[in-house]
Amino acid sequence: MKLFGQFGYYAITKPVSSHDQKITTMNTTYYWKRGFFKSTNKIFNESNLAGWIKLKFWSQSADAEWELNRYFFKSVGFFRNQVFIYDFQKNADIGQITFSNWKEQATITLRDKVYALKRISIWKSTYVLTTPEGEFIEYKGKFLGGAINTPINDGALILAGLYVIINYERKRSQRSA
Repeated sequence: MKLFGQFGYYAITKPVSSHDQKITTMNTTYYWKRGFFKSTNKIFNESNLAGWIKLKFWSQSADAEWELNRYFFKSVGFFRNQVFIYDFQKNADIGQITFSNWKEQATITLRDKVYALKRISIWKSTYVLTTPEGEFIEYKGKFLGGAINTPINDGALILAGLYVIINYERKRSQRSA
């Protein structure tokens, strides 16, 4: 059940007694930031480091970590529009990302579930990742960082969405240079 705004603050409510009391589960907000001329984006929950993602300079590949779980994003193909997600703890590919050639959107397949990520705002660099269950992860970018608002605690999924956004922002800045 949405409470405030189209993609802002959400709550899920469930009756817990005959008095119709409700338990509310709220979103978690993470913040990411990158230093000037740096390639590592650090992700924080309040003041605690939750994870990071570091893009390779000459490719679309990246190393990432979320709460001590390590991941690797490896781009393949001539146009590099497909990326495989490798989990070091499981020693296996756990998903893939397919970039759209024409629009700033992508499909993320992770652990046999398909997620859609698309840009919904040109001016504020807002992206939304939609889950199969209809939940939203919202990414709001700004200069050298942004905020992630999510009801989901899945580090690989949050990192995959951020990976897509960082790549699109990198491509946009290369076109304008």
